[in-house]
Amino acid sequence: MHVASEARPRRSARRAPSPRASAAVTVAVAAGLGVWIALGHAGSSPSSGHAGAARAIVGRPYVANVAGLSALERSLRHAVFWVGAEAGTRYEVTMTKAGSVYVRYLSAGASVGDSRPIFTTVGTYPVSNAYAVVRKSARTKGSVVAHLTGAGLAVRDASSPTSVYVAYPGSQYLVEVYVPSPGDPMALVRNGALRTVP
Repeated sequence: MHVASEARPRRSARRAPSPRASAAVTVAVAAGLGVWIALGHAGSSPSSGHAGAARAIVGRPYVANVAGLSALERSLRHAVFWVGAEAGTRYEVTMTKAGSVYVRYLSAGASVGDSRPIFTTVGTYPVSNAYAVVRKSARTKGSVVAHLTGAGLAVRDASSPTSVYVAYPGSQYLVEVYVPSPGDPMALVRNGALRTVP
């Protein structure tokens, strides 16, 4: 599927690179990524340590525990995806005005808002007819496709091997799983790690 524009976040010392949306994904997702970058993900004054959604501020990354992720999902009244608990990591959350939510897995020693693109990240994006978007992108030459439990569809575009895009029938949310090289986001999705927070 040809899309006129592709999100390529600018890399700078002040802003955290986000997972790059492949050409197979809609302009809506590109706009969401652009908003996240424009908000200055790493450049804002990060909160740290609080667990709930009550103090979450749009554009400001903060660390949440599992209970905090669940509280965020309840407050938003829509699903927030992640790839499960991982020992030795902290869960950094960033929300955008457009309603996108990023859950980033920070390794030991990494600061909130760390600008390095070396952390597994799961983005939940509001996208109308998300399943149709992913199904259409699955027909793009070179795409890798996986059928998931619950009739979900996962697609990795050949031009963006670090990201997999997932949608389920009837869902208005597109999910991106970004795993920095040499990791394999498709393997993570196929293994059933991707799910909504508990």
